[in-house]
Amino acid sequence: MIFSLQQMFTEAAGQDLTTVEVSTNTIDLGVPGTVHGAPAALARSVGEGEPVPIYVTCLGTAADVITVKVLNDAAANLGTAVTAATCPVVLDAAGYGVAQLSVLPDDLPLRYLGMSFASSADTVNVQAGIVWGRQSNKTVAGA
Repeated sequence: MIFSLQQMFTEAAGQDLTTVEVSTNTIDLGVPGTVHGAPAALARSVGEGEPVPIYVTCLGTAADVITVKVLNDAAANLGTAVTAATCPVVLDAAGYGVAQLSVLPDDLPLRYLGMSFASSADTVNVQAGIVWGRQSNKTVAGA
């Protein structure tokens, strides 16, 4: 996975959580401008062709389930955020789990984008961010 530090919802080393926490970083999508003479601002469009891929890794207690939510809010603290997507991450016997979200809506109406993580385990380390592409593990003929 190719991560950009500017598109990480958590710090590069991950974010430790014990219950429900909001990501340490938010992404400011900016304010759409108004074209000269138009009655209203332009609509926000994240991408009309493909959903934006988000990759999440979790390290914690075996068999724990972490609930991952993508949030969209008008305030940077994500206090009254709208849930744009939800995904459970089930940790394997080694305590490792991965989620690949690509369900962001084409139109995010609010300015800030972030994530929330919920775990019932003792301590879980979560790393999440927007990636440039997702690994598919598909076999290429002749390789």
